[in-house]
Amino acid sequence: MKIEECLRIGIECGLETVGESICNIEFHCANLFSISEIDKELKELYMSCDDAILNGKSPFTERSKIEDVLKYIEREERDEGNCEREFEKMPRLIDADVLLQKINGQENKGADKLMSEWYTEMVKRQPTAYEVDKVVKQLETELKTADDEKERCARENPFQFDTAKGYANGVSAALEIVKSGGIE
Repeated sequence: MKIEECLRIGIECGLETVGESICNIEFHCANLFSISEIDKELKELYMSCDDAILNGKSPFTERSKIEDVLKYIEREERDEGNCEREFEKMPRLIDADVLLQKINGQENKGADKLMSEWYTEMVKRQPTAYEVDKVVKQLETELKTADDEKERCARENPFQFDTAKGYANGVSAALEIVKSGGIE
């Protein structure tokens, strides 16, 4: 189920906010979908919600009015062919543990418990965008190759030594930056 359909059902049920609409589908999912399809349909709902509303580009939250969000989605779909998108842009990396602390912490103590649980689950389901250990392993492999090339150049072709040395130093610096998490 896409978020638009969820919101339209929410309007038909007399609901006012995005969060109420999503909770409505979650509460009634056994009546709406076959048992074997529930996980797939809810995942599609959460993903389409993330894509359409909670993408960092829209001003909406779970407390936003359904009508406002539907107007926004319709306008985005209509304008999609007319404006440039930045799909290739790398997503912003966040610390999921810090976000979960904020969702479930004192700063959010007045929030609806069900919505806090929903957001917690949504954050936990997100794939890791950047795995430091894998990147470190790749850079270490590249550094070994660069060091081997630097040694070969020192023996066989001194004119290429400076280039090989510069590349090895660059890979080494990148490795240190990644290991430190970019924090000086």
